[in-house]
Amino acid sequence: MTTVRRRLAEIVYQVTALRNAPQAFEARYWRDFYRALLLGATRNAITRLLLVLLVFVGLVAPHARAQSHLDLVVAIDLTQSVAATGPDGRSDFQKNVEGVGKVLAQIPAGARLTIIGITDQSFSEPYLLMRAQVPDDPGYFGEKLTAARGEIVRAWERRSAELRPSFRQTDIFGALELASQILSQDQSANRRELVVFSDMRESVPFLDFERAKVVPEYRFVANKCGELSALKNTVVYLVGVDGAGKSAAYWESLHQFWREYFQDTGATLKTFTVLRDSPQEF
Repeated sequence: MTTVRRRLAEIVYQVTALRNAPQAFEARYWRDFYRALLLGATRNAITRLLLVLLVFVGLVAPHARAQSHLDLVVAIDLTQSVAATGPDGRSDFQKNVEGVGKVLAQIPAGARLTIIGITDQSFSEPYLLMRAQVPDDPGYFGEKLTAARGEIVRAWERRSAELRPSFRQTDIFGALELASQILSQDQSANRRELVVFSDMRESVPFLDFERAKVVPEYRFVANKCGELSALKNTVVYLVGVDGAGKSAAYWESLHQFWREYFQDTGATLKTFTVLRDSPQEF
């Protein structure tokens, strides 16, 4: 009897399942249909959102970068003190010229550039070598900035081909004063940087570091350095400061002198090095 009842229950279940199959199939069909629609709409919404974000970044990012305006002055030594050749057969001057090119290849969008020469009368007879303004808009993929950098580097290559390290004395303080006046012209700039390619050996009649065994402390000769350059809030990089023909003690005294000098001007001396690599990623 139990077996018969169990069999009758199975038959009733199967009949009920068959009777409800069309409705169950329909329910599953519409469930899957609406799920697919929902997932498709979600994907489309995400895609549209990503496109909007990309357009927004493309439009806003260049403008945001342009808000950080850099006023950059590069000074290069054109005196005979950098004319000597090293073991590689190349002069310090040639290496400095290449170093300037590396800086120009990294200049950011919106930057204002001035290149000046360090001569025997750097301030009284300013030697402006090149000026350029980099466009604010780098382009969606940086293509405009790349093109601008390339043009500036090529212009420098043409200009530097005419230069020679021929001046007999080195007026570094005059170059710093000239740089400070150039940097003070653009009030919209919120970043001011000065890169100097030189051995930093001041050599004028009233102050001669070239012939000294060690450089005197700044406080002892401050009155001979002329008017203190207005370089407050300027970041300074001194590169190519080699110690050719001098002792390690001389190089350290030179470093100490310029560290104290720029501290007095309110500038930040970021780098003092014999190397000529581009000082930083702008």
